[in-house]
Amino acid sequence: MGENGDGLLRISISAVKSKKGTYTNENGEFILQDIPENEVLIFTSVGYNKEEIAVRKKSFITVVMKQSISMLDETVIMAYGKTSRRFNTGNISKVSSEEIAQQPVSDPLATLHGKVPGLVVTQSSGIPGSSIRIQIRGQNSLAQGSVPLIIVDGVPLAANNQNINLQYSILTTSYTTGLSPIASINPLDIESIEVLKDADATAIYGSRGANGVVLITTKRGSAGKSKAFANFYTGWSKASRLPEMLNIQEYIEMRREAIANDGFVPNNNPSQPGYAPDLFKWDTTRETNFSKMMLGNTAHTYNGQVGLSGGNESIQLFLSAGYNKEGTVFLGDMGSNKISFTNNINYSSRDKKFVARLVSIYSNAKNNLFNTSISSFLSIPPNAPPLYTADGKLNWEEAGYYFSNPFSYLKQKYDAVTDNLLSNLQMEYKIAKGLSIRSSFGYNSTQVSEKVINPIAAQIAIYEPTGTLSISD
Repeated sequence: MGENGDGLLRISISAVKSKKGTYTNENGEFILQDIPENEVLIFTSVGYNKEEIAVRKKSFITVVMKQSISMLDETVIMAYGKTSRRFNTGNISKVSSEEIAQQPVSDPLATLHGKVPGLVVTQSSGIPGSSIRIQIRGQNSLAQGSVPLIIVDGVPLAANNQNINLQYSILTTSYTTGLSPIASINPLDIESIEVLKDADATAIYGSRGANGVVLITTKRGSAGKSKAFANFYTGWSKASRLPEMLNIQEYIEMRREAIANDGFVPNNNPSQPGYAPDLFKWDTTRETNFSKMMLGNTAHTYNGQVGLSGGNESIQLFLSAGYNKEGTVFLGDMGSNKISFTNNINYSSRDKKFVARLVSIYSNAKNNLFNTSISSFLSIPPNAPPLYTADGKLNWEEAGYYFSNPFSYLKQKYDAVTDNLLSNLQMEYKIAKGLSIRSSFGYNSTQVSEKVINPIAAQIAIYEPTGTLSISD
């Protein structure tokens, strides 16, 4: 019989030793004769778990067949309702909390990489906290972009997936990028991420869902004994491949050939064509690998989470606090620090007619990755002068020839502080069977404060005699 006590038709029964077999009738009954006392019966049917029962001189056997739960029966969130993969008529992909927990990343969007068909996930930079671009089924518009709508626990994310800082040129060696608003959410607090890819999204969310919708659902408590949990990990990373630079012999050979190709002869006279101070004024025996110096640091990562979950049939509670710190491979004390707090409270009346849920997510992220480029080191000769003077200041010239000091960014200062608060209150009352009324109140606030200081000490004074200060809120 089934789990509800009803008889099941056409359940297959086979005897292991005597090789006899039969099926149940419409009442779930069966008969097998001349069965040995030590026989074992196997009960199987499509959609049910296999059951093995030892006879042991029994003349009457009752077996409860449990339905097998496969990936097709997984719950899938679809906007204002729920369904399963088996009965889902739209194109919705789901990434579960188990898959998210296996990836040590600070941005929830990074967990979607390679998990959702038709979704392109592009990390704009390896910088901690930098934005991650996602695109569902290609580019939909040249002018309006193709950023999907992002909804967290029923509330549209205020910044969606746009850069949340004004001074968006975060330190990079190739191209600029901005801070990600999604990075403020702790991936370990997420229960599932659903990606709506077809007309379902547009039908529910209108034009906002034209590029698809990403639904983020946070974890909630469950009835039962209260449980405390903790999750900590640390890691480190280094650049596996650095830009290959010319050594001093290769550089001198290339410089002389380049000058000769221009029809000039290298000389040490500043007033004549072919002047090459790096060949005549600077020491051609010294050599510095600026690639290793600028990008050879070790980036450390620390992540921790503690929380409490539990409740009874009426009230379930989930509380979580998280901390994340990420460094970089760049020279200098730079990185991203983030703290987050999540609470999820569910209440239901004794008759189950009234249900309420309150979700609050707060995060504070600090980033001091300067909004400038360090790619200038790629054009510095390997025999460049010492980068610091005897009194500890940045050096900009030798023998009257100025150069771009790659350590200038160490004198600059960039601070970006992001506060994000997201809250949602949902209430539902069941008037009758199949009829209920629901209301939802959501709030999302994202506040960013930036300060950029570029002092005189970080510039060539004869060309830029004044410093600059930029403050954005």
